[in-house]
Amino acid sequence: MKQKEITGAFKKGVLIYSFLLLLLFFLLSFHALASPAPKIISLAPDLTEMVYALNLEDHLVAVSEYSDFPPQAKKLPIVGSFISPNIEKILFLHPSTVLAREGATPAELLQTLQKNKIEVLSFPAQTEKDIYATLFTLGKKFNKAEKARSLIKNMKENLAHIQKHTSDFQKPRVLIQIEEVPLMVAGKNTLPHRAIELSGGLNITSSYQGYPKLQREVLLKLNPDIIIIPETSGQEEKVKRMKALWKGKRIYIISGDLLTRATPRFIEGVTALSKKIHEPSF
Repeated sequence: MKQKEITGAFKKGVLIYSFLLLLLFFLLSFHALASPAPKIISLAPDLTEMVYALNLEDHLVAVSEYSDFPPQAKKLPIVGSFISPNIEKILFLHPSTVLAREGATPAELLQTLQKNKIEVLSFPAQTEKDIYATLFTLGKKFNKAEKARSLIKNMKENLAHIQKHTSDFQKPRVLIQIEEVPLMVAGKNTLPHRAIELSGGLNITSSYQGYPKLQREVLLKLNPDIIIIPETSGQEEKVKRMKALWKGKRIYIISGDLLTRATPRFIEGVTALSKKIHEPSF
């Protein structure tokens, strides 16, 4: 082949390659224009926190009541509680996706959203594995897979460290009291129950499911070594009452959000619980 023919073929190849690149650029641009940015509404405080943890806050248009972390979440419109969200307000905001807690928001309300062409994603929140699964699903859907993997990796490494550190410790009998009136505690299949297990303790109310309301006499008979109560306003008086009821028992205060919300901060709750129940060994 002559030099002139080779040069001509090369130029032709460059032109074809340039044309294909230009075509790809236009196709990607068209796809971006045809796919509007997602608009997310969260119907649970911990799911709100998940959105921020994945750096998706620019897509969050409204939240449920008690979505108070991070603080900037409190500036967003509120669409009611996770139990009874305001459907009309949600429809008015035209979200593309609504995030809900499995078993919390009534199914018929979520079905109403789906009938209006709104995607509904429901997530369980009973164990650390549920947190991983939620992060993975949201990360994959909203192009934050790498961030999700990083958060999951960090949680797994920290939990493994805690379990290794406490594996040889004696397992104290622990009670987590959620509410004082009515007297509500954390039973099996709850995040606080899993926190006790991961921190190296025994949940004395594990024979009950969910968050049962029990009589004081029942709890006294269960005879815990340690009682955990959530951090609240006016807690000094509550601690006094608790000490009068649980004479000689160890009573500690831990942020309730760290033990009950299925977010990456759950590891902070498990860490705090481990330090309290294994004091001074930890």
